[in-house]
Amino acid sequence: MALDASTYNQLVVLRMLEFFDDGATWSRRLWQSGSVLIGRELVEAGDPAMSASERAIKSLQDELLERVAVDPGLCVPSDRTAVRKMISVAPSALVKPGHAWHVVNAWVSAARSTYLENWAVALERNTALPSAERTARLIGAHLLDEGFGRDHLHRWLTYRVKYSDDTHPLESICRELHGQLERGPVEFEILVPLRAQPPLPQPTPLGWLTAPQVREWRARNIPGGAPIRQYGGILLSVEALDPHSAADKARLRLTTILDRVRVGGRHEIVPDRHMWIAGLADQKPTEAAQRRVEVHAFERQDVLWRHRVRGDIEAAMELMAPLERGASPAAVTGAWAAIESLLVGPGDDDKQTAGDRLALLVASGHLRAEMTTLAWAHTASETDALATAIEGARTNQERAEFAFGHLVGGGDLSLLRSDDRHALLRARVAIGDPYRYVESVRAALQPAMRALYRQRNLLSHAGGTSGVAINPTLERVAPLVAAGMDRIVHVALTGGQSALELAALARVRHEALRGKPPAAALAILEV
Repeated sequence: MALDASTYNQLVVLRMLEFFDDGATWSRRLWQSGSVLIGRELVEAGDPAMSASERAIKSLQDELLERVAVDPGLCVPSDRTAVRKMISVAPSALVKPGHAWHVVNAWVSAARSTYLENWAVALERNTALPSAERTARLIGAHLLDEGFGRDHLHRWLTYRVKYSDDTHPLESICRELHGQLERGPVEFEILVPLRAQPPLPQPTPLGWLTAPQVREWRARNIPGGAPIRQYGGILLSVEALDPHSAADKARLRLTTILDRVRVGGRHEIVPDRHMWIAGLADQKPTEAAQRRVEVHAFERQDVLWRHRVRGDIEAAMELMAPLERGASPAAVTGAWAAIESLLVGPGDDDKQTAGDRLALLVASGHLRAEMTTLAWAHTASETDALATAIEGARTNQERAEFAFGHLVGGGDLSLLRSDDRHALLRARVAIGDPYRYVESVRAALQPAMRALYRQRNLLSHAGGTSGVAINPTLERVAPLVAAGMDRIVHVALTGGQSALELAALARVRHEALRGKPPAAALAILEV
């Protein structure tokens, strides 16, 4: 590895690589917003046009204050008291164009411009640093929030830590990325060919190309490009930090154009499956990537092909269907509607409670999910009695219990991959204190669910489809919502309990974990 010898640096970078890996399981992905994005969302909420409630502003204030206390990227420790004083004003005062709003806006802008440089300085001083896990989450979230493409970051970081001949301390990595942010986005020209002739008016509107123009564009801009079958195209221009994020932005813009043509006219535009970025030979898919929405309980319980399932479950699945590939506004509002339909009951005046309950459900299944992955990883490298038991188990619950029981008894797992070994270190916390393990996961997940609720309100009450946190929130929360729904569907299909019954059971069992054997943390959602 071309990192320095610091174990701390290696843990941080390897964990960030996992965050940037599209194939990572929900239990190992990045869940929360970066600190600067929380500040930007707070500033945005203070704009009266956003129709944010004082409660939403207070929630963002509290999250930001928590980050000020632990994030070296926001300010040095000696400045924390002054920063807290600037932020800790009445929520009603944090409204544009008030003085307090301008103060916070100025501070957030300054923190944003120096965030990674501040981290580089803190890493050089090597004093009062957060844990490697928290550092990876804070820096990784900031990079994604600022607009770097996940694929770009994964490739960029992989090269530096595995293939570069130079040594790359974590502080130098932060400074390199800081320099990229300082240089700012560049303009990318992206061609989306069409698979059917569009009924374009004459003269051809700006941004649309005829078939001959597409051929000419590809000849000029795609090195070694072979001819393709096409009937014209859409030419997009986007500003982005890297080609991967440019493709993401182009997909969002393309979706908007296609939806407008579909709704506003009598014709449908049929884009090709691939698009091309000027200067690059590699094609990019025009369809948005899946958001890892996996509710496999239907398949596990052999009901996937039934025409009907229980009404509340069927309705929830229909509501959250856009979460997989749909446009961001539909995905956010649909996901929250599904959560609220299942997890709000009589006497629940605060709809945000639904997200808090889902956070606990997901947290209650986290250890089982991790131990299932680790159990299978053990079988990949061993043929011992434990591997035989895991392979012969009927359910993932049993596999997790075999692996965790082996750890509790003083055994170890044979794991080939570094990410599995690091996951095992995190899971071992549950052996000493199962309540603390589940509670720490719940506390990390709850802000993500509340962020989804805020974005839903922004869309519903202000029509704000371009909020600073809509897309980052959606990308992080989609797999988590699916994980919670998977547990709800599983219990509904196997035991017949409602989501509210499961949430109540999770709360009682979670509180009862204190003093219980570690294995109890695996069985919170078992009915």
